[in-house]
Amino acid sequence: MALDKGFEKDIEFEYKQEDASLGQRAVVSGAWIFSFKAFQRLLGLIRTVVLARLLAPEDFGLMGIAVLAINTLETFSKTGFEQALIQKKDIKDHLDPAWTVQIIRSLVLFCLLFAGAPLVALFFKNQQATNIIRVLAFIELFTGAKNVGIVYFQKELRFAKRIVLESCGLVANILVSVILAFMLRNVWALVYGSLAGAFVTCVVSYMVHEYKPKFCFKKAEIYDLFGFGKWLFGSSILVFLVTQGDDAFVGRLLGITALGFYHMAYNLSNSPATEIAHVLSQVTFPVYSKIQDNADLLKKAFLEIVQVTMFFSVPLFVGIFILAGDFTRLFLGEKWMPMVLSMRILAFAGLMRSLAAVIGTLFYGVGKPRLDTFWQTVRFVVMFSLIYPFTVRFGIQGASVAVCASIGISTCGFIVSALRVTKIKILSFLGLVVYPLAGGFLLGICVMVMKYFMGEEGVTGFFLLIFAGGAVYFAASYLYNRFTGYKVLDVIGKRIRGLSI
Repeated sequence: MALDKGFEKDIEFEYKQEDASLGQRAVVSGAWIFSFKAFQRLLGLIRTVVLARLLAPEDFGLMGIAVLAINTLETFSKTGFEQALIQKKDIKDHLDPAWTVQIIRSLVLFCLLFAGAPLVALFFKNQQATNIIRVLAFIELFTGAKNVGIVYFQKELRFAKRIVLESCGLVANILVSVILAFMLRNVWALVYGSLAGAFVTCVVSYMVHEYKPKFCFKKAEIYDLFGFGKWLFGSSILVFLVTQGDDAFVGRLLGITALGFYHMAYNLSNSPATEIAHVLSQVTFPVYSKIQDNADLLKKAFLEIVQVTMFFSVPLFVGIFILAGDFTRLFLGEKWMPMVLSMRILAFAGLMRSLAAVIGTLFYGVGKPRLDTFWQTVRFVVMFSLIYPFTVRFGIQGASVAVCASIGISTCGFIVSALRVTKIKILSFLGLVVYPLAGGFLLGICVMVMKYFMGEEGVTGFFLLIFAGGAVYFAASYLYNRFTGYKVLDVIGKRIRGLSI
């Protein structure tokens, strides 16, 4: 499929001298974040496998209830200040007011969670959730007290120290969770692990950045931040409802055990593809903000990001869809097999979410957050029209279908709006999508044929399937790169070479 002439020969940015530094920082930052996310996902996967072996689905269901309660209050009180600070050019006078509001908000959320925990437990008909929510409420205090100065790491595309910060919290969470899981064998291992991670992150935030915030309530600066943040607030509520509302329905209608299965299926099927998109989003949001007035540069940047996102997300989707049962049986145990079909259904949602995520940052970067809010509204309407009847009729598989339908329809809307904003032709966009999908199809055929002849493989066979599928996908991509206008390997190669600049 043909691409734009300006994109056919080369997809790289045409930076002016002052733009070159931005491009290099974007590449280096992306490499830092990608490396960290790969490290994070590896440790997280090890943690999930160990804890799934030691704990029961009910334990993950209880944790899911507490997380849902916390996320509910966080979402309905989100200020959008961090994104506003990233989008604005001069923020020196805004930092202390933003931190002050952050502290006040965290105190209010802590009190609400502590007082409202029994009501949440009553809703889900499980009194064990009360104490769990009250202990996890302390996370709000630690999160609110974090050093606001760390926003500069993302704003200026300097991610090394931010990665140190997040790594410390991650390692603390994993160590405490796993150690206590061996000792306690119950949900409190998850609770204290999350608490330890939040506490360590708060402490280290003051060690990695020299800024020392102080209480300061400047109305003008706060109103200025709210002016941008109100759109993020509206969009965040909608995102929460469509990403957490399904948990509420499953937990209420099907019980804690079903919620444990669903929560695990959702995390395993969505995390790989969406993590890639979130890595790119952290870099592209500040980049889009800086080049929003350069239409040609914005167009090329967007096309390149979509191309790279689909290149990595499609094989992950195909791999999860085909190997979900094998992974669950080999690494989590037979007790988790009821979630396999949901994993496969939700893998498609993960692919769509990865694309919607990188488009959403475009809307915020160019100062049009209302577009994100509109399409999240569409997603909300579709999901809540389907989730009750589908969940009652088909269980966690029905909830998964409702989620897939909503994200699929809204992502089509995201794409249409993005093409209008950037003035990109639909054929140019489809040219970046059709090739990875074709490569993913070949990957899937290869893995299924090998599975047929290998039978029920062990761990070695499982990794052999991954290696063979990856080799087929890369070979197909190489041929596309060599003989068509789909030059994704050239794009990635140039970005990697940019690390040495």
